[in-house]
Amino acid sequence: MSAIETSCFLGSNAPGGFYSLYGDFTKELSDGVLYIIKGGPGCGKSTFMKRVAKGLYDRGYSVERVWCSGDPESLDAVYFPELKLAYVDGTAPHALEPKYPGAAGRYLNLGIYCDAAALQNLRDEIRSATDRCSALYNRAYALIEASGAAVRDMYSPLYSPAILARVRSRARGFITREAKAFEPGPVKKRFLGALTCRGRIDLFETVKTLADRVCVIDGEYGLAPVFMEEAASELRRRGCGFILCPDEMRPENIRHIIVPCLSLAFTTSTRSRPWEGEAFRHIRLDALIADVPQEKKQVFRTCSRLSESLEREAVKALAEAKAAHDSLEGLYNAHVDFAGVCALADAHISTVY
Repeated sequence: MSAIETSCFLGSNAPGGFYSLYGDFTKELSDGVLYIIKGGPGCGKSTFMKRVAKGLYDRGYSVERVWCSGDPESLDAVYFPELKLAYVDGTAPHALEPKYPGAAGRYLNLGIYCDAAALQNLRDEIRSATDRCSALYNRAYALIEASGAAVRDMYSPLYSPAILARVRSRARGFITREAKAFEPGPVKKRFLGALTCRGRIDLFETVKTLADRVCVIDGEYGLAPVFMEEAASELRRRGCGFILCPDEMRPENIRHIIVPCLSLAFTTSTRSRPWEGEAFRHIRLDALIADVPQEKKQVFRTCSRLSESLEREAVKALAEAKAAHDSLEGLYNAHVDFAGVCALADAHISTVY
């Protein structure tokens, strides 16, 4: 099979702060090799991973790129499934340590390529930039929390037990029809979306790469997580391997499910975040909701506008935090031996190929 490229996030800027799936991800490498990269900001961690990813992909290995929700142009991890090999940025906010040091987990210290003596002279500037970055992220997370609170459980009064039962029955029936022959496997967790300094990002290309058949689920009135949870439960019961994609703003809910062995996916689609692509099937859950009184619709619109306004402010704060972090990285960049970082990446590529 030819090599494929997929993308995801393992961290989310969510209400309550940074939400991490890195612990689940590292468990997947218990029988592989996980390199945990250490080093300060701007020390070449993303540069190293981008170079290794391109080098091994060009040599025919599939690669999963894990992007940073704080800076969606920067890599936080790369994973090569055929090789059971991964490289992960192990610094805050997703600090990691190997569970089996030396056996399945290894450290990679890029700090050795920094001129520590030169950085000593920039101590005050580094401290100031770091503190500013932290303050801006705290503001962004406060706004994200407020945005989520404005619409939390907004549609729950519309659901009757009968409606919920019908949604769950529809999910079980669909899995029963479509999962008659499957490959047993684990459940993996990935975010396919993130709220970033550039606004909302949805990595729908990953769905299109892994699934020819996409079932689009109405998500306007919040019934999609009920369908997804029941579908995931049925897939687990059968032992079918799949990728569970939590909602980045409400990680307790499932937003998408991808079943690569069936070339099948379920995606949530809403007015503000529609599915961009062809649909194998459209499951219209919103039609199960009876006529909504006009006064409730007005409340929904008001809360939605408030949430969207707060989210826009959160994006501005994330953009300011990104700019502050870029300034911090700039202080380091001038004192990093990037040629050495690239040479190390090439050495790692050569050990595989």
